[in-house]
Amino acid sequence: SATYVIDKLEERKLVSRRPCATDRRALYVDLTREGRALIRRIFPGHAKAVEAAMAGLPLEEQQEVTELLKRLGRSAQSTL
Repeated sequence: SATYVIDKLEERKLVSRRPCATDRRALYVDLTREGRALIRRIFPGHAKAVEAAMAGLPLEEQQEVTELLKRLGRSAQSTL
């Protein structure tokens, strides 16, 4: 579950929890300095893996997949 994953990330000092000012049931999860450093370190490899995974698609389909993933991300953000 998400709570378990966040607990583990918090134990490793990669994230911190912050209460929502308008909804006591909700919490925000923020990257810590250590979490941001980890992302900076591992993201280039992640980007290369995504690029390799999409290499089998024609450029037009790569662009379509990218746009769809962006739309999914924006949709997820708007539900928070």
